[in-house]
Amino acid sequence: MTAGIHKRRNRRLIVCVECRRRKLRCDRNHPCRNCLKAASNCEYRSREGTSLEDVNVREILGGEGASRGDIGDDSPSILDTKLTGISKSVIVSKPSRTIFLGALSSFLPILSRPYFKSLLSEFEETMGKEKLKWKNSHKPSHHAGIIVDGEADEVGTAEMVQRIICPNYYAFQERLIYFQNNLNGLLFGGFVPMGAVHSLFFSYFPTIDGQTQFNVPQKAHYYADISLITSLVYLVLIFTRYSSDGAKFRYQLVATADDLITLATTSLATSQFRRKKSQQAVLALILMRVNLFVYENSEGELEEIESYPIFQMCLDLCYQVGLHADPDVTDTVIYKDRPAMKIRLMTSLEVKQLWNYIQAEDAYYSAIIGTPLLINYHFCAKYWQKSNSFFDLQSEKAVFLMRDLSSTINSCSPVSLRDILTLIDRILRFCHDLPAKLLRSETADLDELAHLCKLKLLLLQLVARLCRIVTVGISELRAQSLDEGEANMLGGLSKEMYRQSLIANACLLYHIKYICEGKSVFGPDGNGKYIVFFRDAFARSLAPCFVLWFTFLLPRVTRSPELVREMQQETMLPFYPPEENGYRSDIDLPVLERALFHDYENEKPELAEQICTKLLTSAELMKFVSSFYDVVGENEILKTSLDSFLTLRYVITWLYLVRMVEEFKDKLESRQMSLADIVGRVKVKIEQHFADNEDLQFEKILDSIFAGEDWLNMGDI
Repeated sequence: MTAGIHKRRNRRLIVCVECRRRKLRCDRNHPCRNCLKAASNCEYRSREGTSLEDVNVREILGGEGASRGDIGDDSPSILDTKLTGISKSVIVSKPSRTIFLGALSSFLPILSRPYFKSLLSEFEETMGKEKLKWKNSHKPSHHAGIIVDGEADEVGTAEMVQRIICPNYYAFQERLIYFQNNLNGLLFGGFVPMGAVHSLFFSYFPTIDGQTQFNVPQKAHYYADISLITSLVYLVLIFTRYSSDGAKFRYQLVATADDLITLATTSLATSQFRRKKSQQAVLALILMRVNLFVYENSEGELEEIESYPIFQMCLDLCYQVGLHADPDVTDTVIYKDRPAMKIRLMTSLEVKQLWNYIQAEDAYYSAIIGTPLLINYHFCAKYWQKSNSFFDLQSEKAVFLMRDLSSTINSCSPVSLRDILTLIDRILRFCHDLPAKLLRSETADLDELAHLCKLKLLLLQLVARLCRIVTVGISELRAQSLDEGEANMLGGLSKEMYRQSLIANACLLYHIKYICEGKSVFGPDGNGKYIVFFRDAFARSLAPCFVLWFTFLLPRVTRSPELVREMQQETMLPFYPPEENGYRSDIDLPVLERALFHDYENEKPELAEQICTKLLTSAELMKFVSSFYDVVGENEILKTSLDSFLTLRYVITWLYLVRMVEEFKDKLESRQMSLADIVGRVKVKIEQHFADNEDLQFEKILDSIFAGEDWLNMGDI
């Protein structure tokens, strides 16, 4: 070539650095941000011979097929590579509080998508107003802050007891019996010693000539007994407030809910339970946690984070009174008031059941929040297996599964994709052993079935979060030099994680809808005791499930380059799943489980792909939420709790956004409008609708979306 003459390369396609590094494929329809700035015609394709064929996770974990590059190759699998950055945690801080969030927190998927997070932040002010409106309507008293040691105001507490309990003596007695017959086994496995509770109640409140009197305790620490009794009655009030059981009581409870919880917390504080420790104080504190945060929540919108300090207090007291020790090898010495103490002390069986309960709560808190496991089996009794029944075996399996999950994900040591995939496989196997058809079983013990179903719901919500961790690990591995087999396997694994996260998410939502509809064996009462029992699992699942659905759906319906790019960076799957060939029949719970458990039922992954295609349409989302709100509209316990209230407000907001995106789709594609313009319009319209519905009725707001009114008329904006 003649010196000084440079022949220009005639390239039709230009690959930007970001696309090459991330191994993304962007084109004219879905350009990345860098290509938009450069106005380039970029299209990055995988290397020749690399495909995205489906893989079988069970075969990968078994070392078969695509787990290694070549058959007979003894080199370590790419799945065994230890990765340091895939299970990151986050510290969220603001002037009022600082919160640690582990890798499985429901907030991590939002925080990892800056543009999507910025869209959510546009509605923070609006949701702040709704939160304030709820608080003004319900007037929460933040009783959790009272549970501290201070000056024991015995006189004031005694007056409160006489004012609240004595006039309601028979109502208290009736509700204690209700708890014993209906709730003790369901909620606590029967570890609340009701024989001792009844004995204490009669000793403190004798009836003379038809008048109930209060025998004031000689010592302040006995007020823990009063707290326990009152907490039990308040728990019964929560479970029967909106159900048909509430009308069956012979004696009306005159005291208000605020009276009861104030008395319970004040009595516990008066007992100085941190210094004067007792089993009754432990039980009262356990009941306080479930009353304030679990089965009803007026204390805060983050139940697991808000209630964690009280759980730590429960566990601390368990250690100090010896409930963590094996009662079969631990001697109890009573050196004062022996007859009374024999009544007050829990039996060996009750202690074992209580410690099982504490272990399960510790494992779940650690998995969800990301905090270290607080129970060490080198110094504490292990989970006690009551029998070899299916219920006891599955309950034990769930506790150890959550402990292993926490030990792996929250560990400071690097983890491999095989470690995460093994956890996903174990969770799916557990859920596969509890198919949805059990919800129609007429022979099952309802309390045991409800407990197992709740465990399934709690574990299902972790599947999508674990799948996300796997996709982050795949992204890290694909930055390395891979051979053809490894690239094929990782590409297929990306598809599987995408499908499993979306299907597990939908499966969880359909479980909630199915139970609330009254189609299960738990009965048609939308406010019955089993629905209240599931309240925390429902409220804890709804927000992450709908957020994930929207994060998958919005890039597809908006074609926003920023949203598309964020999704592609995480999943490494441009244009997946295909927009054609969606599932043609109605989606229901059985077909979702067929798709989710396809590895265990010899079902081809094409079914899951077709379902994903259908789920990622605005029509399917609208259809589901339309029927979902009909069900939730009948559930008072969900509507009146702060966390689920705010979740439903967010769902309404995002429905407006999806509906408006569909309406202005042409203008979005032609760039006459931006997604930010749509968000601004939605914000104004949402604030208007919320202001017009001061009575907090969801039905009126949702009716305006689904009933076809001209809600998109923006002439007043």
